[in-house]
Amino acid sequence: MLITAAQSLITYGQAIVLGVLQGVTELFPISSLGHTVIFPNLFGWHNIVTWQSQPESPWLAFVVMLHVGSAVGLLIYFWRTWLEVSGAFFATLRKRRVETSTERLAWLIIVATIPVGILGLLLEHTVRVALAKPLAASCFLVVNGVILLAAERVRRRAEV
Repeated sequence: MLITAAQSLITYGQAIVLGVLQGVTELFPISSLGHTVIFPNLFGWHNIVTWQSQPESPWLAFVVMLHVGSAVGLLIYFWRTWLEVSGAFFATLRKRRVETSTERLAWLIIVATIPVGILGLLLEHTVRVALAKPLAASCFLVVNGVILLAAERVRRRAEV
């Protein structure tokens, strides 16, 4: 199916709604990406739903820029913390040992990022195709919700 230029464009209103949605959901343990996939379908934004399912679509670039915007906002807001963690990381390189909790945090961030980056590179196409569909994104959101609920119940039992 051919898509005309007018059909493929996202409107300013849609971009604003998705940007606000991204900004709000990014800060919670829920999938901001999942919500940006599901909401266009719920609102009947067929131009975006059609866009999402195209193999070579600018939709991915739009969603990535939403995440970049969130990341930049968080870097600006927490700039002192990031400066402290970055400084702690370089301090461990100079000292060749980890002494403080901030230095440990810096290394934990790096260690946690490595497997995610490798999996992202290996599974990028598969995940992009699978999660671009609203039904798949909805299922993953439900599974995520069940995991969060179970983790909260385990935490509450541990407190007693």
